[in-house]
Amino acid sequence: MPHYGIALPSFSILGSHLMEHFTPIEDFDFDEHDLDHGLGFDYKSQLDAARALSFRQEHTDSQLESDIVEADQVAKNSGGEASHHAVDQYIELVHGSIYQSAAHSMAAVGMLAPLFESIFKSAFRCMEKEWPRNDLAINIMRAINEESLGLSEHMPENLDSTLDALFQYRNKMFHNGFEWPVHERRAFAKSLSKWPDGWFDSSTSGDEPWMFYMTTQFISHSIDTAENVLLGLIRFQLGPGHEIWKEVENLEY
Repeated sequence: MPHYGIALPSFSILGSHLMEHFTPIEDFDFDEHDLDHGLGFDYKSQLDAARALSFRQEHTDSQLESDIVEADQVAKNSGGEASHHAVDQYIELVHGSIYQSAAHSMAAVGMLAPLFESIFKSAFRCMEKEWPRNDLAINIMRAINEESLGLSEHMPENLDSTLDALFQYRNKMFHNGFEWPVHERRAFAKSLSKWPDGWFDSSTSGDEPWMFYMTTQFISHSIDTAENVLLGLIRFQLGPGHEIWKEVENLEY
């Protein structure tokens, strides 16, 4: 498939098995211990809504992929005006797909980064711990890793990387929009080596990074991680945190 001077986000993150990415983890059960009530919010419904929107967005991306492939085939297999028209349509669809990917990624990080903040802010209140104001990923993990607390053993693997990647990407997108200044793009491209492969995809203009996107893999991972954080909080509440945990409704704001 020709690129006509621009490089697309990889469509390999799409595909026909859409719901495989966005299904709840097997042992996820809020109702058993009513942690939602303890934290003060209905996080199950929030996660269900995030999963449903992510599925619809991926389905839309898959449809656009099919349109791009069809336009490319028409351009290759026809001649004259029909071919020129198909090439123009192909370029227009490819260009639009780059911005659509950015829009969907903005929506995803706009749901997920505040969701993690909300979960931990509520949990810290329940443990009567001060909420960090700067360097959220670092300071949330510092609080979690306090040996005297006993919370870290109940948290999912890669939580530090997940929070770091989400908050960094959220800050870039919310402060700069879809298209960042060149120095911001280069800095973020260098940051990718800190996180697992496959969490972000990008398009390029010339030899420079242009736009960055959360992949389906990372969106799915983030939703699963949020679920596992909540499961970990349930286990913490029932175990070492039993004496210190207070329901939000019993706290003064």
